[in-house]
Amino acid sequence: MKEGECLNSSSESKLVDKVKVKSIRTRLKEYFKRNGCMRKPNNQRRLSEGQDYKKGYEVRIGLNNLEEVREIRSLLERKKFKPGKTYHNGNKIIQPIYGKDSVKRFRKLISC
Repeated sequence: MKEGECLNSSSESKLVDKVKVKSIRTRLKEYFKRNGCMRKPNNQRRLSEGQDYKKGYEVRIGLNNLEEVREIRSLLERKKFKPGKTYHNGNKIIQPIYGKDSVKRFRKLISC
């Protein structure tokens, strides 16, 4: 904001939205760094095995409890991701994100 400029309601809401976006990005990044991974398909296997090779693009975020599941799903939905169905893997709850475009967007989001 320049000197002498007024902060009107629209610029104020943009400022608030930037703060919200940063905190969403930060929280997603924290969850991913704590216990997350990304997978992309192996093109060699896809060529050799054809449709028998089912692996695709995926982000997996490991969570400890249902409260974290609710938070991460809310954060993802606010950033326009469509989270997959959560599942248990050992003592962790896994929140997946599927699809090439979604994985690329998530990777770009957390690398900032």
